[in-house]
Amino acid sequence: MDLLKPKELHIVDNDGVQRTYTISRMPFMVAREVGIQYGGSILPKVGDYKLNEAMMLKMMNYVAVDVQGTPLRLATPQLIDNHVPDLDTGLQLEWAMMEYNAGFFHKGTISDFFGDIVRKTLARISETLTPSPAASSTPEKPPSTI
Repeated sequence: MDLLKPKELHIVDNDGVQRTYTISRMPFMVAREVGIQYGGSILPKVGDYKLNEAMMLKMMNYVAVDVQGTPLRLATPQLIDNHVPDLDTGLQLEWAMMEYNAGFFHKGTISDFFGDIVRKTLARISETLTPSPAASSTPEKPPSTI
């Protein structure tokens, strides 16, 4: 299957090298699965990394690099590792794919929603890890009567 509505994307990697990728639209069924599962799996919960990784791999199948005039899809972890040199580049590429395939991400509605979830989750984590002042203070002893 050819890439749907391919669009060239330039990302400067951590070494200052400009890299060119071709991102594309995902077919509806793939986009729906990725869109619904990707956002929820990115939140910090035990065991969700594998789901998030699986969604990233599905999404990257619709990203290509030019190899001697032919688009090469980043369809395997090895191809991704060979053509995405660092975390920052990879995350920019993932975000660009989500924006291109789900326009509501950049219109604010979903990003505000997920931002709110992340803020609430981080607040809960912080509350759990930070002892309350009452719990950490030593109880006062009554004055001695001796």
